[in-house]
Amino acid sequence: MAHIPMAYDAPGAGRNGVVGTGGSALAADGAYSTIAAHEGVEQSLLLPEHEQAWAAEMAAEGAGHLPISWYRQTPRQALLSTYGVANTIVNGLLNLGINAGLGYAVLKGKDVVGLWQEPNHGEHPYKSAAFSDLLITTVLITFLTSVISTPGIRTAMKKGQVVPVDGNLLHGGCLSCSPVRMLGTCTRSLLLALWALLVLCVPFIIILSIVCSTGRMTGSGSQCSMPQHDYIWLKAVYSMVVAMSIYPFVMLSAVNTRTAPPLDLSLFLDNQKQRWEDEKKKENPL
Repeated sequence: MAHIPMAYDAPGAGRNGVVGTGGSALAADGAYSTIAAHEGVEQSLLLPEHEQAWAAEMAAEGAGHLPISWYRQTPRQALLSTYGVANTIVNGLLNLGINAGLGYAVLKGKDVVGLWQEPNHGEHPYKSAAFSDLLITTVLITFLTSVISTPGIRTAMKKGQVVPVDGNLLHGGCLSCSPVRMLGTCTRSLLLALWALLVLCVPFIIILSIVCSTGRMTGSGSQCSMPQHDYIWLKAVYSMVVAMSIYPFVMLSAVNTRTAPPLDLSLFLDNQKQRWEDEKKKENPL
């Protein structure tokens, strides 16, 4: 949920923000477009059809003088940028610390936590079941990360610290079944929370149940339980994994050209144009 201000940094970017040879795996073999040639690189970052579409879009927007990587990026570029990696890690560590602290505060004086219900053993068992706690935690982390982070990511986009992602590229793999292309931050956040329940929480609870059935927990069946300290750190690490797994989807949702507010995109373009003109003036002061 934290956002670190970052200078513009497309992965592998050169002096003008253009990715050189050895960049994204999306590049077509032997591609050498006029755009790539003009920018002085030996291999195009994008597939030829993407370059053509983005070049046409740039011309329509009056941004034809900007390098493509200053104007649009692929999902892979966005997630592997310094901004994307740093915020994903910080978001995970923040949730790790918060949930570890809350765990010790809530479970103070308790010695055992049941997986399915309050265990009938232990001197001071915790009344709430771990499975319900994990369900609630997953929803809260996902929803709050999406709602709180989205405005921050779009502010960073307007400043040019992160570049918009073409909405046409947000498909395939896990992106196809996630709500990254949905309009409305709250609606998208709720659906992303439900998605996290199905993809992350339910499998994790199933794993805990299997661990219980193998006798690696205290008790068995509905009486499966674990010591307070073990559960606190298990939940804290799980919260970190959820936060780091969800943030990339939140980021792609926020910088999606189809869902980002038109005014934000206009401000982003204006800022990028100004930055480009300023850099050119520095290079050629006369």
